[in-house]
Amino acid sequence: MPVNKLNLDLPKYSYLKPLVDNRLKIVEEYNEMKTNPEYTNHFFVQNWNLLCLQNIREGVTDNIKNFPVISEFIDNLPDNKKMITLVVSVMKYGDTVWHAEEWTRERGFYRIHIPLNNVEGASIAVEEEGGEVINYTYELGNAYQFANPYDMHKPSNYNESGNTRLLVMIDLIDSDENPEVDDELLQSKYPIEMFTTAPT
Repeated sequence: MPVNKLNLDLPKYSYLKPLVDNRLKIVEEYNEMKTNPEYTNHFFVQNWNLLCLQNIREGVTDNIKNFPVISEFIDNLPDNKKMITLVVSVMKYGDTVWHAEEWTRERGFYRIHIPLNNVEGASIAVEEEGGEVINYTYELGNAYQFANPYDMHKPSNYNESGNTRLLVMIDLIDSDENPEVDDELLQSKYPIEMFTTAPT
């Protein structure tokens, strides 16, 4: 399956627990941050915003000061987890563009999704082998691996109350699986343009 629930009791994934356990606090921090006109968007297209907190090119952004929980998580990331980027993904009502990210095929690459709020009607559509499109949803209290972001996909949010869907998205490489990873490789994995398939 492209979207897989992770067992946080396994040592390999237990480092994600602080984000999962403190999701309500992160939502509070996000809501407080919205009142600050100085925060900067990383990417916005058609109902979808990626609020960048750290990436390999810029390091920690000014936005991180609004998110103490995530800042502490970054500071305590295991040495074998080489972060490429961490964003808060904000999906307003509606859907966004189909896109694919070819650069995510690197050995040891992980894209982690951690839902922060329970928004009925929110999902991610993935075009699977043979062209079939399947919609996947998330359950609070879990972390997920999106295994194939190099295939066409798009998030959507058709919540009848118009609630915004929030999740933490982390891109990283596990150096236990890819011992050759270094800063140069990490920077090459984070293109200036977010998507290899341009939004239309």
